[in-house]
Amino acid sequence: MSGFFNPAADAAILMSAGGAGAAGTGAHSLAVLWLTEANSNGSLASLYASSTQVRQLLTDGGELFGSGDFSNGYPINAVAGSTWYVAAITKPAGSAHYRCHLWPYASNGSGVFDHGEASNAGNHGDGSAITQIRIGIGDTRGNGSIAVVGIWNAELSDAQINTLRSGNLSAWSALSPAELISLENWDGTNGATAVVGTSAKTGITGTVGVGANPPGFNFALSTTVALAGAMTVGGITGAATLTRKVNMTAAGAVGGITGSGALTRTVGLAGAASVGGITGVAALKRTVHLAGAGIVGGITGHGSFGTEVFAGRRAIGSRSVRRAIVTSSSRRLA
Repeated sequence: MSGFFNPAADAAILMSAGGAGAAGTGAHSLAVLWLTEANSNGSLASLYASSTQVRQLLTDGGELFGSGDFSNGYPINAVAGSTWYVAAITKPAGSAHYRCHLWPYASNGSGVFDHGEASNAGNHGDGSAITQIRIGIGDTRGNGSIAVVGIWNAELSDAQINTLRSGNLSAWSALSPAELISLENWDGTNGATAVVGTSAKTGITGTVGVGANPPGFNFALSTTVALAGAMTVGGITGAATLTRKVNMTAAGAVGGITGSGALTRTVGLAGAASVGGITGVAALKRTVHLAGAGIVGGITGHGSFGTEVFAGRRAIGSRSVRRAIVTSSSRRLA
């Protein structure tokens, strides 16, 4: 669950800076996925060098502001209460204006980002290296729920910010943040986790409540490959006839799977015999190792066959063999 910040509770989550130190001394971007309350005023996140605030993302009176920002702010008067938004602020290195960004969150990525700056925006410089991240507090106390905080040691372009128009946290990580903090599992004490970076919770001020997570938001950074059926191949669940992992280190094709190298396991074979514990069309005593060009039972591999012994009468393709056969060069057994 996300962290809920009530201004009456003077609440904040304190985190170490991790890899976000340079956000204080040069270009930076700060983005938050947050749920507004009826009054949307409040600091969403701020970055400190010791006790000095250097960076901030703040809403006040229907506008977005940065740290030390005495402009009239970037207007976001259309912000509705009890609505999830992605808000962000960006700035290049040196003396420059803040640029603000806002998108009403939708899990399907619909809608558009609003980008701009205050009509009377002034220049803002750089400060000292960041030593602390504060979530839910800054110049003012937070007001609402926060699910994600992203910090970049770079100025993200409008086009890059637009990619945050997504229901997936992986869209945030794809922009290579210095720190990406998820509050998906916040329980009132723990659960503020850097899923990218090395920041760690160092403390809490006041009482940080537990709020709902954004509807339909996927906090996973990777996506499971969906296959039909119920087999497991190399840890991926789906339909398949593979019963062992295929390791290839040179050019070769096995059962339609192209890869490289020596095969250390055989894929599913038709028939009633066993190869290295895998059911197939011959009573092989050991696994077939291929290191060069060759075909065994219709399976193409690269290289010479390692020494293999077939004891007794065994069916290999359409041939029957009555004695032990040793193969050590490229063969086609059909």
